[in-house]
Amino acid sequence: MSKKKIRIKKIEQQIYKIVSIILQQKIKKPKKLIFTITNILLTNNLMYAKIYITILNCIIKSNIKFKEKNLIKKLQNYSKYIRFLLGKLINLKLIPKLIFIYDTSFKNNLYISNLINNNFKKKY
Repeated sequence: MSKKKIRIKKIEQQIYKIVSIILQQKIKKPKKLIFTITNILLTNNLMYAKIYITILNCIIKSNIKFKEKNLIKKLQNYSKYIRFLLGKLINLKLIPKLIFIYDTSFKNNLYISNLINNNFKKKY
């Protein structure tokens, strides 16, 4: 792995920790909504950081699409403020622009797990 890739991974880890703390302490969350950062990907030039978010407590409910869109929209509205706070806590020449994306991998894994469990129950 090249030095540049190692540096990017270290910065991703720092951003992950700091943004997680900011989301916990500084951002007003919708009631009864538990979400987490699943991944952060930085571009090679450190201009953009894609932050993948998933909702943990309402996966089974029918209105998840509505909550996904609202959560991402709310986080995008706060992105400049989060970026400002990130700039105070991280030592970088350029603070990346934050792009929040809903991560469906948790929901997909849960769906596959349910399919396997249901199939297993039918057989035995």
